[in-house]
Amino acid sequence: MLTNREWGSLIVICVGIVLLLVWPPTRSATIKGVPGILRSIHWKVAVTFMVMFAWIAGCLALGWLVGLWNWNLLVDAIIITITFAIPMLFRIPQAETGGAIVRRLVRDTIGFATLLEFYLNVEPFPLWAEVIVQAVATFVGMMSVVTARDKDHPGTARFLSGTLIVIGLGSITWTTVTLVREWGTLDWFELLRSFLLTLWLPALLLPLYYVEAFLMKSEMLLVRASLLTPDRTPPRRRVRLAIILGMRLRVKLAARFDGRYNQVSLLTTFRETVRFMKNFRADVRREDGEERLRVETLTSNTGVTGTDDDGAQLDRREFAATKERLDWISTCEMGRYQGSGNCYWSDADGLTDIIVDAPKHGLPEQHGITVQTNPDGQIWRAWRVLPSGWILGMGGSGWRSEWVYSGADTPRSWPGGGDPRWTDKMTSPELPVDWTRDDDPIVQAVKPL
Repeated sequence: MLTNREWGSLIVICVGIVLLLVWPPTRSATIKGVPGILRSIHWKVAVTFMVMFAWIAGCLALGWLVGLWNWNLLVDAIIITITFAIPMLFRIPQAETGGAIVRRLVRDTIGFATLLEFYLNVEPFPLWAEVIVQAVATFVGMMSVVTARDKDHPGTARFLSGTLIVIGLGSITWTTVTLVREWGTLDWFELLRSFLLTLWLPALLLPLYYVEAFLMKSEMLLVRASLLTPDRTPPRRRVRLAIILGMRLRVKLAARFDGRYNQVSLLTTFRETVRFMKNFRADVRREDGEERLRVETLTSNTGVTGTDDDGAQLDRREFAATKERLDWISTCEMGRYQGSGNCYWSDADGLTDIIVDAPKHGLPEQHGITVQTNPDGQIWRAWRVLPSGWILGMGGSGWRSEWVYSGADTPRSWPGGGDPRWTDKMTSPELPVDWTRDDDPIVQAVKPL
């Protein structure tokens, strides 16, 4: 049975659809666009959705057999399908490991937003109030997204954000007060079953998502590999079979099979493809080992003075964040130079703290980045003293000029002035090693979903 909040959402959606069909500027585009969208859906996409819906139906049947689901929870299941299952399906192509899928699933099912939504749905507003509140919240939310990019009217964005906060706090207050007042009349068993549905149904979708992620990744790599064949046809069937078996049904391996291995499509026998895939898995293990060693070395060298065999500083605390923020300062400097009379900005303009935004990017509030310009504003330099005492800097001279600095002393010279510690990033074939070294303290062999 629908709750007032669900009825309110349904009414708002229906009214929105009606407005799209009635309002002349959108009516024609909507009527003409829907058939085109339906025709553009590939048969593989349609099959994927049908398999997902069938899987969900099977999960609900299993839940019915063990007493975790009944027809009263049908609407809850539909909402989970619309708000979680379908969006998750579109994220699957981005998955690079099974662990990334699990982490995303956990975050979406037991995250704060999901728990808050369930709590607010226990005791919603009266129906008339739900329709008004949801319509207003939808409109304000859309306007807030638009005005957030409008730097000329920051007060409007703050007002809209404040309105959303007031609506949220009002909903929480209403639910809490009503829940306390009607504590003894609630069907706690049904509420528990509804809450558990938000946990066990997404969890049972995990095997489906994993298999779909593997198949999508495998199809993409086979299509890419076929580009090397003379007539751009897929590799031979025996070769495709050996490739799939060589992936060991692991999303991680399918995601790591990049363009370096496209020559697999030129192989002709099952045995040589198996040998090729064995070498590929060895490459992945070696790269993962090197990546873990890199991160372990960053940690173990904390506070250690000196340089390694390549001349890079051993203590590399905050190197990654510092380089990233200096790069961003350089981007802002070039933008300012082009847009404000060919003149760079410095600390005197009061922009440094705003542009650096230190705490958000892994640097302390007192970040220590200094930005200076020469008297006519045509040359700039910025630098920071790192925890190790080493100094990294960037600078520029004229339009689209970018130099990097690495040294033990605060830069007194300007980019392009002949100081060998400054390197022209635009023309030099080799940058200082402290600028080319990967200093990210997180293992980057795979990316999150």
